[in-house]
Formats: sequence, C-alpha cells, structure tokens
Amino acid sequence: MLLGMLLLLAGCQGFDPAAWIQAGEDQIDQDQDGVSVKNGDCDESCENMMNVNDDGMQACSGWFIHPGVEDESPRPFGPNVDYDCNGVVDGQEPGADFDSDGYSPVPTVAGEPGDCNDLDSRVHAEHEECCGDQLDNDCDGRVDEAACVESSLSCPLATVEGE
Repeated sequence: MLLGMLLLLAGCQGFDPAAWIQAGEDQIDQDQDGVSVKNGDCDESCENMMNVNDDGMQACSGWFIHPGVEDESPRPFGPNVDYDCNGVVDGQEPGADFDSDGYSPVPTVAGEPGDCNDLDSRVHAEHEECCGDQLDNDCDGRVDEAACVESSLSCPLATVEGE
C-alpha cells in the first residue's frame, strides 16, 4: 500500500519520494517513549528489550532516555548516562545524587563532603565505616579499617560472604 501511494504521489510535480522518506526519519519515535529525534530525543535505539517493571512490561533500551525524563524514573544503565538528553552525563551534574543518600559525587559547594560510590547509599564521605561489609563506607580509600562500627542504625550487622 505504501509503495502504491508513493508511486501515485511520484506523478505529482515536485514530489521526491526519497526526500519525503528522509524528512520523516527524525520524526519517528522508534523506542516509543513519546519523544522523537526531531523533538530532542538523543537515543531512539531499540536494540535491546529491557524490563520496565516487576510485572514483566518491556520496552526498548532507548525508552529510558529522552528529554524531560523524571528524576525518579528507572536508571537501568547506571549513573553515567545522559538520561534527560541535556548534554551532561547524569551523576556528573553538581548536586546529582543517583543513590538518593543525600551526597553527590560532584558537590554543589566546594568543600562539601562527596560520594565516592553513587550506586550505594551505604557509601559517602560522612558515613561511618561498617565492619565486615567489604565497603569503603566513609570514602577514605580503606575498607573495614580498625576504627569501624560493628553495629548501629546506619551499620546493621554485616556478614562477610561465605560466613
């Protein structure tokens, strides 16, 4: 049907089917996130299908990446992706806090404590070091050093894998 339509329109003066097809490519919303390349979508890829929720709903990988994506939206590719297509990799904007622990890898004010692992809320510069969890909780470059806390509200009893 499309071919027939193109052949019909080809007889129209000044109609160029190749130009018509080309013009429409940036308007196609391949990943079905509601935003096309023409409207600022920086990732229309549909190479991989991914789970959107626990009910088994799936979407193209590009569905997670488009202008206006909400801060609470799923971030399946981790923090180092420009999910909102603003030209800045998420997690690298001053004040960005991927793990929602109140600390950013790039603080908004110089001298503020930072977050050396923005994928884990049990890790930031003001967290106490928890014994036995194999993490550098306080971002000092050492894991489970001698001055660690066995158990507290922020350090539930940690167990080392295999015990």
